[in-house]
Amino acid sequence: GKRRAVFSNPLPEEVNAHVRRLYAADVRYTDDEIKRLVAGLEERFGEDWLIVITSDHGESLGEHGYYFGHWDVFWENARVPMVIAHPDGRYAGTKVSDLVRTVDLMPTMLEWLGVSRPKGLDGIDLTGLIEGGPSPIEDAYTEQEHYLPVHALRTRDWLLVRDRASRLEGVEPESRLYRRLNGRALPEDVAVEHPDVFARLGARLDALYDSDDKSEAVAIPVPENVRQRLRALGYLPEE
Repeated sequence: GKRRAVFSNPLPEEVNAHVRRLYAADVRYTDDEIKRLVAGLEERFGEDWLIVITSDHGESLGEHGYYFGHWDVFWENARVPMVIAHPDGRYAGTKVSDLVRTVDLMPTMLEWLGVSRPKGLDGIDLTGLIEGGPSPIEDAYTEQEHYLPVHALRTRDWLLVRDRASRLEGVEPESRLYRRLNGRALPEDVAVEHPDVFARLGARLDALYDSDDKSEAVAIPVPENVRQRLRALGYLPEE
């Protein structure tokens, strides 16, 4: 049988709409608090600093039957905010609509801070893209480990999600294909309707996964107090 959990959304639409309004209010509150934080930094340290605001995941607000869950990788979970403030105010007000990746943050920050880039660092410097140049990024890889081990490949218009646990066990993985149309994420799996896109993104996802040199992975001990905090946030399973 299928390994992926299937959720249903039992709440009426007026409740869903209210949940989304509450979440939007929380976003506005957070925005105001960030404004206070930045003002405090400027007052204490001046304006000679670089600030980056991003997130590790988005949230589902009823889509696919999820509420505030990240057990899978959908459009709603994989898209995150990314705001970068240059130390001298350069690029202020610039909005980039092209696909970018969080892995591109470090190379960009190093370039802006005048620090040489370490050999083997993933990602690209986004400066050229911010300045209006063509985007060299065709797709973005993402994965999540806890509860449902899945990985995914996203382009501007397509999202391929694959069960990673099955692949690790040598079993043909369950895969799903989603698309965006006119800026809206559609909830239906359209793998059967678009076999060419499904095959192309699947081959690319396999290539990215297989090219990752897992032999260099190093286990880092995590202090128990940090483990407890991660467990409280849901990032580690209960022991």
